[in-house]
Amino acid sequence: LDLVGDHTITGEPAYLELRALTSPGYSRVLSAHIVDRLSELQRHYPDWQAPMVYPRGDFGGQLEPCVGFASDRDVYLCLQNTHVTIDSPTGPLHRGIMITNSEVGAKRLDVTLFLFERICGNYIIWGMRTIAQIHMRHYGEKIRRSWQGGLTTTLREASTMSAREETDKIASAARKELGPSRQ
Repeated sequence: LDLVGDHTITGEPAYLELRALTSPGYSRVLSAHIVDRLSELQRHYPDWQAPMVYPRGDFGGQLEPCVGFASDRDVYLCLQNTHVTIDSPTGPLHRGIMITNSEVGAKRLDVTLFLFERICGNYIIWGMRTIAQIHMRHYGEKIRRSWQGGLTTTLREASTMSAREETDKIASAARKELGPSRQ
C-alpha cells in the first residue's frame, strides 16, 4: 500500500492518494535511486551525455540537456554517446541507453542499449536499433540485488565496445543475401 498526500499546517493529511496496491512479493526500485546511480556512472563514463532538447516543448528555443522525464509513477531516462561513431549503409550511428521504471508496479525495470542516427530537440530517437535489453520484474529480492549491476555492466560494456567491430557486423549483414527473390 503506497499512500501519498500533502499535509496541512497542523501536519494532518490534506488528502490521500492511493498510488499502488501491490502484493507482499513486490520489490520497489525507486526511480530516484536509478537517477543517482546513472549520475554516478556518468562520472566514470563522461562520454555518455543527456540529449539536447527543447525545454518544455518550446520548439525553436534554446536546446538544453535533458536526461529524461518522470511522473509520480514512471520514469524514462536516456543517455547518448555521440563520441563513438559506427558506420552503417544508412549513415553514421551512435550508442544510446534507455532506462524505464515504474515505482508503483505499472511496468518492469528495463535497460535498453541501442544504436541511433540522432535524437532531435523534441526527444524523438531517429533510426533506433536495439542491441540488447535487460528486463527485470519488480518481484522478489533478485531485482534489489541485480538492477545496479545490470545497469553498470551495460554502460561499461557499451563504453568499451569497439566501434570497428560493430561497423564490421553491420557491413557483413548488409552484404548478406537472404534469397534470390522475395519469395
